[in-house]
Amino acid sequence: MGAKAARLGELLRLGWPVPRGFVISPSALSDLVAQQGSLQILERAHRALTSGDGARALRAGLEAGDCLRELTLSATFRASLEAQCSALLEGPEIEGASVSGLPSLAVRSSALVEDGSQQSHAGQFSSVLNLRSVEAVFDAVTEVWASWFSERAIAYRQRWLQDQQAGVLSLAAVPAMAVLVQRMITPRCSGVLFTVHPVRGTRDELCLEAGPGLGEELAQGRLLPDLFVVRRPLDASSRFSISERSVARKERALRASIEHEGKLQFEPLPAAARRQPCLDDGEIIALCRLAVDLEQHCGAAVDLEWALDSAGRIFLLQVRPVTALAGSGPVRSHDARPLRARPLLWTQRFSGERWTEGATPLGWSIVQPALHHFTYWEVASERWLEGSEPSRLILGRPYFNLTIFRHLAFRLPGGAPPQFLLEMFPPDEQRELQEQAPLLPNLGLVVSVLGQMVRERRWERYRFNPRTNCADWEEFQPRFEAQIADLSVDFLEIGPGLKVLEVARQLMVDYLSIHLLSLLYAHLSYEGLGILLRSWGGLGGEALRAALVSQPADNETLRCNAALWRLAWQAQQLEEVRARLLREPLPSLSELEGCEGGTQFVTAFAEFLQAFGHRSSASWEIFASRWEDSPELPLQMIAGYLRGGLPVDPSLAERQRSEEREQAERLVRTRMGRTALRRLLPWRQQLFDRLLVLSRRYMALRENQRFSFDRLLLRMKRVLERLGALLERSGALGSGADIVFLEIDEVLELHEGRLAPDLASQRIEQRRQRFNRDLLAVHPDFLSGEEAVPVPLGHGAAGGDVLVGLGISSGRLRGRVRVLSRLEDMAALQPGEILVCRAADPGWTPLFLTAGALVFELGSVLSHGAVVAREYKLPAVVNVQGACSLLQDGMEVTVDGDRGTVTLHRALKGPMLRDELC
Repeated sequence: MGAKAARLGELLRLGWPVPRGFVISPSALSDLVAQQGSLQILERAHRALTSGDGARALRAGLEAGDCLRELTLSATFRASLEAQCSALLEGPEIEGASVSGLPSLAVRSSALVEDGSQQSHAGQFSSVLNLRSVEAVFDAVTEVWASWFSERAIAYRQRWLQDQQAGVLSLAAVPAMAVLVQRMITPRCSGVLFTVHPVRGTRDELCLEAGPGLGEELAQGRLLPDLFVVRRPLDASSRFSISERSVARKERALRASIEHEGKLQFEPLPAAARRQPCLDDGEIIALCRLAVDLEQHCGAAVDLEWALDSAGRIFLLQVRPVTALAGSGPVRSHDARPLRARPLLWTQRFSGERWTEGATPLGWSIVQPALHHFTYWEVASERWLEGSEPSRLILGRPYFNLTIFRHLAFRLPGGAPPQFLLEMFPPDEQRELQEQAPLLPNLGLVVSVLGQMVRERRWERYRFNPRTNCADWEEFQPRFEAQIADLSVDFLEIGPGLKVLEVARQLMVDYLSIHLLSLLYAHLSYEGLGILLRSWGGLGGEALRAALVSQPADNETLRCNAALWRLAWQAQQLEEVRARLLREPLPSLSELEGCEGGTQFVTAFAEFLQAFGHRSSASWEIFASRWEDSPELPLQMIAGYLRGGLPVDPSLAERQRSEEREQAERLVRTRMGRTALRRLLPWRQQLFDRLLVLSRRYMALRENQRFSFDRLLLRMKRVLERLGALLERSGALGSGADIVFLEIDEVLELHEGRLAPDLASQRIEQRRQRFNRDLLAVHPDFLSGEEAVPVPLGHGAAGGDVLVGLGISSGRLRGRVRVLSRLEDMAALQPGEILVCRAADPGWTPLFLTAGALVFELGSVLSHGAVVAREYKLPAVVNVQGACSLLQDGMEVTVDGDRGTVTLHRALKGPMLRDELC
């Protein structure tokens, strides 16, 4: 009868709160097919489905589905079904009425392949709800049978069959499809509950999601649920405790239609209910207690779907043992040695969003020494890090050395290292650090670093004080911008140009002396907010924390994107300009200037470039293309806004974020002062307020420092381009553009005659070829020594249907994928699509106004993409290994920014994990 019906039937017999029902066995369908001569059509469909010809399979499958819908029920079968349905419809009112006092039924699939060990087929077959007559149930049963041959089930099965060996194909001609008929619940709310955290893999936490009304919206990823994390009792004397709560804004609920049998409809929620949690604390604890009892009964962690009726009674709609979760099971490392004894660990997770393209030899030879000025501890490196440097180029991309953090990581008893540190490591090492990290850092290394700092007075290099670092920047920033503007690019000789470059390099060092500590304090303060919200307020969730620190008016990246939107709005008002921008190919600025209203638009566009032309999609690379160099990039973004319908004015979202921030502050104050003693002695609130102010300041610096730094990098590019032109004029270079393939020391040697032009030319050609090869290479997220570190792609009932990453922006969206390997391909992105790319520098963020959700292979909680995604309220998941190759254009997925998962609804490999509610 299928795993779904079997489990629910067993639980019902044992007295668990499962809606009453009965099962129609697969043999009933086999008998009807044999009696009515339909077997030949099904056998033809079976041959087509196993032929490997997708078009043939679809045609034959749809024909077979129509055949099943036309089956007529035998008199015996009809009489039995009518008796069973009548007994349910006329039975005791223990489950409550469905619609306006009328009981109703739900007809659900329970195929033998659902929730199986090799195939789950979850979500592929039909369920029909809100049935109030026996005739409607008859029709629904044939519809469920026919769904075996639905287009989505055929496409799913085709892909699964392609991945199997010929000897394991076991699908029969007649669908092995049981049908489950149950008394339907009228839920006040419904949801899912895991007895092990589905993202963290922690078994001391239960994760509960809840939404109003029927649960199909939640299961399909179209509803952002309330989220609660509940800690288990430590012993018999302790109790369940809610450690995190995140209450979503809910506009509507899915209910059974009163007028139309078999239909569902959305009902708007009252304004007062939209910000209220679906469950009170007592109901949350009751659900968790029931789930733990179920776990003990099943002998394993469980994933259950539940509904709560208007009387507060709990009903179980589905129960599955949890067999595969992110982070579940014992720690398994690719290396059995202790963490601190393993080979060097290199990563792109910090550098990937800063160098989204290749790093040129010249650009890297300037940036790397500036970074090493602050991060290279030579004595400690010789003793504990194999003499390695903090960074290196691998296949043309910067990688950073994580090995030192293995030595610095430690955990307090019962705690774990900071999350911002953990997210830089591969998943297996993250879990090792969470569960088995040493209680102390490597004290020998710490003493070595401190000793070198004292001997060389290195503390003078940093703006250490977290209370004054922000003020240091505010004092430094106007002077920094003025000094950048003073960097001359009009020098006529190489010598003066090199002096200008030295001034620019010192400005880079001065900037980093503040920025690196600002970045650290942003992470620490933001993580500290989360800790205080959970421990003092019982509040959690990225949405609340993001709302508290939101300040879009102070964010230069958002200001840039809003200015770009205003240009698009202006173009929309100018009919001929709009028409030209919508044509292919994209017109030049001179062509636009020649049309009616064009001069007005081009003037405004020039002002935009004056303010924001230093932006880039790979801005830490000095020679990356800037908008000032390639104005067609922002122009193409404007055309994209027009082509898809102008996005919502960002200023409206800004006002909404301000309101949400005020609401979040009120909620926190209410929770912090929930007892008389706390109100009398409000030291918790006072400390929290101070940390919140600090966190907001550092979050603003996160974007604004980079905005100013981009100006310096553009001016350095202009200086180096001028030096290249002068070297070409002197005959030292064949082309001034070739300077990018020399290192900065080689440029000096070439100018001073210590490097022969012929030898320089040879090096340039070799590096050019290597650079072009490296652009096409695969760049692993992690390297252990020189070997790529394997990273699991995801999980599922039989592998790979849920990709796992790091949730960085709250929300959930189901939509279609658009993979972009370069910003230049942006025209392909359609409104509401899920943007998938390697990483996102600030230059990518204007696309966020078009996208519906985000999936990146690289990123972090405070990456630039994360900060902007939260301001735009886009669900986002980063660190999704292989996302750009596993996900394909047009694929339907659900992005869950709270869980950090990407669920594939049209599987590439392996079956689906999640089943639909009801």
